[in-house]
Amino acid sequence: MTTYTGQPIKRFEDPRLVSGQGSYVDDIKLPGILHAAILRSPHAHAIIKGIDVSQARQAPGVVAVITGDDLEGVVGDLAPRAMSGEWQIDEFKPPMQPALAKGKARYVGQPLAVAVAEEASQARDALDLIQVDYEQLAPVMHPREAASDGSALIHEELGTNVALRIHHDRQGDDLDAAFSRADRIVRQSYEVQRLAPVPMETRGLVANYQPVEDFLTIWASTQGPHTVRRQMSRLLDRPEDSIRVVAPDVGGGFGEKAACSRRTW
Repeated sequence: MTTYTGQPIKRFEDPRLVSGQGSYVDDIKLPGILHAAILRSPHAHAIIKGIDVSQARQAPGVVAVITGDDLEGVVGDLAPRAMSGEWQIDEFKPPMQPALAKGKARYVGQPLAVAVAEEASQARDALDLIQVDYEQLAPVMHPREAASDGSALIHEELGTNVALRIHHDRQGDDLDAAFSRADRIVRQSYEVQRLAPVPMETRGLVANYQPVEDFLTIWASTQGPHTVRRQMSRLLDRPEDSIRVVAPDVGGGFGEKAACSRRTW
């Protein structure tokens, strides 16, 4: 009888990957494939007064240049979902996340426009031809400042920058009773560094739509293909069984690739 307890177990996938036989999103080549490049905001907080894509649409090889206005009524916003289970949520005001920003940029790197071209280099070159008229606003640099009264609002429609409040942890109401009986209570503020996973393989996907079957296949660099399918179903207003998401080899994720874009609550 073979036992694995206490024995070194070799990873079965390593020989294929280290010998260059892996298959990542960038290795997937489909006939007639088009390439997309994304224009992102360089500002943390700014009014978008206008986006001029006329020159980019005339650039060599460019098939389309898409802005938030073009997605109106076609692609919905992604709404974060509330945590469930043992956590008690006192306040939850999640901002909607548009596929492409309209009217205002709310963080550095927020997508503003997408250039689609026959070659990846042509799509990237087209981004340089897009003219964006920004009116910069004061950024909010610290969470404590963002949560304070009078802070500049990032999402004005919410009336606050506080998206989530939790006053109790897994102990529930018993926590208050425990503090009331404590001989000594120590209060301290802790600042924890921001977590920023940086995998070697960046985000990417390949999509293939079959109009006859009305079926969409997506190859995505993701840790959660079922989550991606669910989120794409919401964004495109399509039934989940009309979407198939394939996760090929993934060049790192560390939790950052657990959803389509930003993690949901």
